[in-house]
Amino acid sequence: MKNLTTDFATKQDKPFLISNSKLSGEIFDRKYKYNEILVAKIDNQSVGYLVYDYLWHHIPFISFIWVVSKYRKSGIGKTLLSYLEKFLIKRGNDMLFSSSEENAIKAQEWHRHMGFKDRGSILGIDDNNTSEVFFKKVIK
Repeated sequence: MKNLTTDFATKQDKPFLISNSKLSGEIFDRKYKYNEILVAKIDNQSVGYLVYDYLWHHIPFISFIWVVSKYRKSGIGKTLLSYLEKFLIKRGNDMLFSSSEENAIKAQEWHRHMGFKDRGSILGIDDNNTSEVFFKKVIK
């Protein structure tokens, strides 16, 4: 992809992230401070992002990944994931978790295609009684 870059979010990315996610300004500020948001850009135009957290304070977990619809299936999600994996490996991590709603079949297929393995689900995790499917990927 031409002129595709990926890096940690900057303060200039805040409007894009706030308008295309459920992040509040306060949560953005905290996650920005700790480099927990990645942004993909084409020709300096934001086209996707990845937000991650840590389970039990040490196991990385992708909490959200999103790409502008016209750029989906063009490798941007894979690029965001690859950037995160390289960063985590440098920090000594050897695994990464993620999840998707049970009815998000395309998201589940993407996880499997990216090398994640199914690890079970939690039933009725939200108010809509939706189940969440969990994935684990060994990174090296």
